[in-house]
Amino acid sequence: MTRRRRNILLGSVAVLVVGAFVVANLRRSGEKRTDVRVEEAKRRSLTQVVRATGKVKSATEVNLSGTLMGQVAELAVREGESVEKGQFLLRLDDTQFVENVKQAEAALHAAQASARLADAECDRATQLVERKRALHSKGLASEEDLEVAETTFLTAKATCDARDRDVTRLEAEVRAARDNLGKTSFHAPIGGVIARLNIEQGENVITGTMNNPGTVILTIADLTAMEVVADVDETDVVRVTVGQPAKIRVDALPDTSFPGTVTEVASAGRRTGAGVDEATDFEVTIRFDQDVSQVRTEMTADVEITTATRDSVLTVPIPAVVAREKKDLEPAVKGKRGGASAEEDGASSEESDRARRAREDLVIGVFTMKDGEASFVPVRTGISDDRYMELVAAELAPGEKVIVGPYQSLRNLKPGKPVKIAKKSSEKKRD
Repeated sequence: MTRRRRNILLGSVAVLVVGAFVVANLRRSGEKRTDVRVEEAKRRSLTQVVRATGKVKSATEVNLSGTLMGQVAELAVREGESVEKGQFLLRLDDTQFVENVKQAEAALHAAQASARLADAECDRATQLVERKRALHSKGLASEEDLEVAETTFLTAKATCDARDRDVTRLEAEVRAARDNLGKTSFHAPIGGVIARLNIEQGENVITGTMNNPGTVILTIADLTAMEVVADVDETDVVRVTVGQPAKIRVDALPDTSFPGTVTEVASAGRRTGAGVDEATDFEVTIRFDQDVSQVRTEMTADVEITTATRDSVLTVPIPAVVAREKKDLEPAVKGKRGGASAEEDGASSEESDRARRAREDLVIGVFTMKDGEASFVPVRTGISDDRYMELVAAELAPGEKVIVGPYQSLRNLKPGKPVKIAKKSSEKKRD
């Protein structure tokens, strides 16, 4: 082969290679690319929190109710006043109860006198029967005389026992009457503040029944130890445990937060709402870690409970984490618009997210952008905060770009689909 022919052949091959490359690029550039937004996967420190709203109350709170009906004859405290343990608070009209004590005591005294008389009769009958037995043994008393003496003795002893029982019964009545009299006076069971005073002097106290609560006269609260009782949703309460730290914000004190600690998590929930709005909440108690003199009971407060923390872990924005069925992870066919047919897109839009998550063949992962195409990377997630999610296991390195949106584009995205970074608004205006 001559040099001329060899040069011509090499030139033809080069033209064919360049032409094929150009044709491939033209065909590739002709495919419609999906505009996407991307962010880098980075190492961050995450703090996962559970948020809830509740009411402030004192950790120790005592409601005083009347066990007897009566009119308030004396009221010695006012609402908001500080009291010490054992301090006199109020007194009901005790006229009837004083008289009941007097009657019970009089009846007891009479019974005691009768018992003493019965004791004397019993002693005399005992001496008599002993003499009759001695005489009978010597043949100086008849059998009939002995029987009469023994009968008299048994009668006197029975009478004595009955009088003793009367004394015991009346002593109990005296104690009960004195107890009722004592219940007309109320003293502070704990030291604290009169948080609520629901009655005034001259009003009547009503006792409770099986179906109707009685009058709550007043409430004493120990304001040195305050807490928040918050309603936590059932989906969040599984992450809450006793001892976790929390941040408390009281609506009445804006721009101020207080440290707290979870002290109690309810084991049973309660339903709220109805129909589609029905939900199950669990009461979680968070104790203030410091004295909060400005805070009052029944104030509304928001709590943020720290349930987990991670330092320097690989994270991606939460919208980047998606779920895909295994069949949807097959690479998109070149030249097909969007990598999914219009029928598939329509079916996908009709299927709810909840139903998709319920499928057993779902794969959790993120889409990365490589060489102008979308690539799916399976991941295993950990905790999350408001913006980012931890990747516990993933073939992803810090600095790699993951696709975070737009939502509709990310929803229908498949591996191998041509993508390009969407221009920012300022760039579009310049163009």
